[in-house]
Amino acid sequence: MQTFLRALAVFVLFIMDSCQKPPNSSVAFQNVQEVDFEQILFSAKKKHKLVFVDMYATWCGPCKYMDLNVFNKPEIAQKLNKEFVNYKVDVDSFDGSRLRKKFRVDSFPTYLIINENGVVIHRLEGIFTPPVLMDEADFAIAESKKK
Repeated sequence: MQTFLRALAVFVLFIMDSCQKPPNSSVAFQNVQEVDFEQILFSAKKKHKLVFVDMYATWCGPCKYMDLNVFNKPEIAQKLNKEFVNYKVDVDSFDGSRLRKKFRVDSFPTYLIINENGVVIHRLEGIFTPPVLMDEADFAIAESKKK
């Protein structure tokens, strides 16, 4: 019986371990409820990175699609985590509604790529496949280097 329980414990641990995502398998977003926008800009300036902002609503189907089918792809996570400070903004939260008004966001999802001074340099709306989102990120990075 004891051998069976040990084998069962090892099996359960193996299953639990295999179900966990590997490190960096999704975009490392900081959340508007935890970090304010000014802190994000400070972090971007310190790291010399752009800010990738996901303006979403909890009730938004396309927003959920992006979370489930795009932001969890390793190639997207690698690109966004390396090149950007990533910020997720629930537009229905207090601070989120303030940012929604500031950046005039009326459709969801909206993605803003912002420089370290808080200026939007690229804006995207809707859902994207991983290759298209990567192309858009590359475009924004190239545009930021021109200025």
